[in-house]
Amino acid sequence: MESRYIAIGLIVAALIVVGGLIYINNPSSQGQTVTAMGNSLIEAQPEKLVVYFEAKSTKSSAEQAKNDVSGIVTSLTNSLIDIVSSNDIETEQYTINEEYDYTNSGRTFKGYTASQVIKISTGQFDKAGRIVDKGVEAGALVNYINFELTKETENELKSQALEQASRCET
Repeated sequence: MESRYIAIGLIVAALIVVGGLIYINNPSSQGQTVTAMGNSLIEAQPEKLVVYFEAKSTKSSAEQAKNDVSGIVTSLTNSLIDIVSSNDIETEQYTINEEYDYTNSGRTFKGYTASQVIKISTGQFDKAGRIVDKGVEAGALVNYINFELTKETENELKSQALEQASRCET
């Protein structure tokens, strides 16, 4: 009979512990949950034009593909020097990969593809057409064109937007 009281006591104690844990872990019972929301919209004119070109070539050897891409990039760079500063021309990415054709019977080696992505930045929007023309004439492909802010302006506007969004106006 005494073991029965011990078992009931243990069950009651376990229920009290479980109930207490549920109460303690309930965020609404502690008042420790804070939620805040805000919106802000800041419009700005772009400060620079960024054109991304890709020089790409597939050849039977990696060396041939690399040399082809190098020739395209050199031609592109030389043709843009009278339009933008050399500081405005950057390599964004460079890869050389093996290429295969895949069929039901397996894969067939096609060669090596070398690719170099070149980023051209300028604050002179009226030069966009000339930049694109020179890049295509050099043998590069246009990946995309962006209108962007400088990092300084972007950071300043983000800070302003956060400040505006955090204001509590009722």
